[in-house]
Order: sequence, then C-alpha cells, then structure tokens
Amino acid sequence: MATTRTVTSPAPFSRIVEARSTSSWKAALPAALIVIAAVIAAAYFAAKASEQSQLLAGARTEMQQNVQAVSQLQSRMATVDGDLARLRTAGRTTVILKPAASKAPRKGADTVASSWGAATWGEQSDGKTWIRMDAYGLAPAPQGKGYDVWFEGADGNVVEVAKLDPAQDGSAFAEGKDLPGVDKGKRILVSLDEEEAKKPGTEVFQADLPKLKPMERALCRALEQYHQLRPGLGVDECARKLKETADLNDPARKASDLVDRIVQLAIQGTASERTELRDAQDSLQRIGRPAVTPALSRLQASPDSNARLALARVLVGICGDDCADRKLDCIVPALLEGTSDDRPPEARREAERGLTRCTGEQFGDDPTAWRKWWSARSAQASR
Repeated sequence: MATTRTVTSPAPFSRIVEARSTSSWKAALPAALIVIAAVIAAAYFAAKASEQSQLLAGARTEMQQNVQAVSQLQSRMATVDGDLARLRTAGRTTVILKPAASKAPRKGADTVASSWGAATWGEQSDGKTWIRMDAYGLAPAPQGKGYDVWFEGADGNVVEVAKLDPAQDGSAFAEGKDLPGVDKGKRILVSLDEEEAKKPGTEVFQADLPKLKPMERALCRALEQYHQLRPGLGVDECARKLKETADLNDPARKASDLVDRIVQLAIQGTASERTELRDAQDSLQRIGRPAVTPALSRLQASPDSNARLALARVLVGICGDDCADRKLDCIVPALLEGTSDDRPPEARREAERGLTRCTGEQFGDDPTAWRKWWSARSAQASR
C-alpha cells in the first residue's frame, strides 16, 4: 500500500503573515513631499501675486488721481493767467459810480454819500464783456445783507456781476465776466441786498454805461444792415476775418494774442500740443520787436514756470543781439529764467554762459547771485 507523504510547514500561514521588508512607500515619500511643497509654494506665490495685484491697482488709482489733480491745477493756472492778462487790460471804458441824489442827511447820521466806485468795462474775444469794480467808503453791511454789483442791460434785464466784501476801511474789489456785449449795456450799480437776492435792493451808487459798439462786429453788422455783407458770410465770420486783418496790420496786437496762446499751451503741456506750441513761439519770434513788451510783461507776471520758460526762449531769440549794445532789459530777464533750480542742468549751463558773455559778470552757476545782481542793477537804473 502506497504511503502518502505530506510535507507540513512549521508555519503554514507564514507566507501571509510574515513581515516582509518592502521599499515602495519609501520611494513614494519624496515625491509626496515634493507635491506638498509645490502646492504650498503655489499657494504662497498666488497670495503674493494677489497682494501685488492689489498694490498695483492701488498705485494705478493713485496715479490717475494725481494726473487729475495736475490737470485741474494746470486748468486753474490757465485761468489765473487769463485773469492776470485781463487785470493788465485797460478795457473799453471806465465809469465813476456815485450815489443817487437824495435828501441831505441829518448831521452826524450815517450816510453812503461818501461812498463811490470805479468800474472798468472791457470786451472779451468772444464778444462778451467783463467788469472790474473798485468800491470805496462802504459801511459794514447789516446782518443778513450784503453788497452786490449789478449790470443792467439796454433791454432792462439785470444780471448780477459779483458780490462785494468790504474791508475795514470800506474798500472792496470784485470782477465779473461773460456779461452782455458792449452794445447791450445801460448802467452798472451797487446795491445793499438781502442774501441770495435775485434783483437789486437799496441802491448805493450807480453809473450809466456809454453807448459802445463791438470793434469788429460793429462794422460787420453795419455791412449786413446795408446788405453789403458778402452772401453766405455771417457776422461772426466777418468779425473773425476783420480781426485777422487787424492783427496783420498791428503786430503788437497779434503778438499779444500769440503770448496768450503760448502761455495756455505751455501750461497745458500735453504731447499733442507741443508742435502747436513751437509754431506759436516761431510766429511770435518772427514778429520781432513789437513782441518784446507783451512777452516780457507776461514773463514777469506769470506764476507758471513752463509758461515763463516758453516766453523766455522767444525773447532770447528776439533780443540775442542786444548784448553788443549793452541793452539788457530784455535779454537778461529771459536768460535768468533758464537759471532756476528746476531747469535741466544743460539749460542752466547755457543760460549762465549766456549771462556771462552778455554782461561780463562772473557769477558762474550761482542763480541767486545773478538775480541779486540784476535786482540791484534794475533798482539803480530806476532811480
């Protein structure tokens, strides 16, 4: 009989339960760490990117605000320059405002009889007008009331020009613009009114306005009235052409307009207007000597450094030959403008070399010394 032999393992389940060494999880551990590090790094850089994006957005917003602020400031400077130009204009006429005739006041009683005013009436380039009022002897306004300047037109309509705020000595100044044309004025008056008054109250003093006609428009309207205006040519276009012709015949008048334009373009300072600015400077320089007075006057009065530099360049071109004759009233102020601390170094060096050659003085690169010398020389010359 055959005998069956069974081989029994001492540990029949050892193949299942025995602890066998393996390296698979050890191999996966570095990869897992790398993935985790990559996720952490991605999250970190994403957070940083978000933070930088917010900072960039904030910087852009701040830059836009700064650009708007600069634009507003430039606009204000242009307005200030326009106001300064108007203050230097004599206007078309000046009238004296006096109190209306009234009964004699009691002795010692307060009265406005000593108050009076002077009003200059001028014409704007668009045909409208402006008024500059100086008042004197005004008593303090009662509570709830104030002094107003009014313009009464030929049609009877009354327009408020401005409000007067008297100083302790009773003097006051006010200015208004964009008023009806010089052919539409009747009188100007100052009255004591309730606050926010829509019409004049108690009249303080007044003056009738003379009958004037717009310089160019008057002729064009007359031509139109007598049917002598060219068909298809309106009054405004006619007035513009007449002004252009007058400018050609009056270089000083054209120079004054170009000075205004140069100042406006220099203050605005946009890249698109640089070519127009250079063209205006070239046109002003071609006028020559008639351009010196308006350009020099504006150079000395303008608060904007870009406007002053633009005019100084024109004056250097016009007055460059004055050095040989020792005529310094034009060339030196123009060159001094180039020595300011905010000018580029090369521009300053050129201006200082020009001053040295022209005057013979040796102040080198000391703008303060140059200006002190010129102030002393000007003061001595004016004695």
